[in-house]
Amino acid sequence: MSETFKAFAELIQAKSSATLSYRPQANGQQERSVKSIVQTVNVYVEAPLQQDWDDIAEKMAHAINNSMDTTRKETPFYLVHGWDAQSTLKAMTRSLRLGDGSLTDAAAWRREANRQHEAALATTKRYQATEKARRAKEHMEALGRLERMVSSVAVYGTSKTRSDQEARPPVAWPLPYQTKGGRIRL
Repeated sequence: MSETFKAFAELIQAKSSATLSYRPQANGQQERSVKSIVQTVNVYVEAPLQQDWDDIAEKMAHAINNSMDTTRKETPFYLVHGWDAQSTLKAMTRSLRLGDGSLTDAAAWRREANRQHEAALATTKRYQATEKARRAKEHMEALGRLERMVSSVAVYGTSKTRSDQEARPPVAWPLPYQTKGGRIRL
């Protein structure tokens, strides 16, 4: 194999498998692919400006992957992926053929993608609100226990909670330490 063909095969990510040199017809599909590539490369070599090699290679790979196999009646792309390949131009012209202002495939896809995005955002917001409320509740419960301990020591001089010593009057603290609800701010 020539260096040019090896480079091209590597560029289009084609694996070359050796067949018996005395019987190349044994691998007919591969021989047809090689023939197509050789014909295309010959046309390219004859072109005066050969600056767009990667563009030509992409088009050749697309053409080979979308050529109908006469034996299997499918394209190689369909056999590998399970759906037919579509070029950008084909996708655009299909939406133009629908005409009469009906919803195009691209618009339907965009609308569905936007709907799913909005649903994901709404679910995320609900989840974040639930988590925020849960964490706030945990924090307030932990803070509430700590404040009850601190306030009972500060007000009553013991480590017992208020419920144990409700009969005693509370001590009046200076204004900077008082807060709403009778809690003491440290």
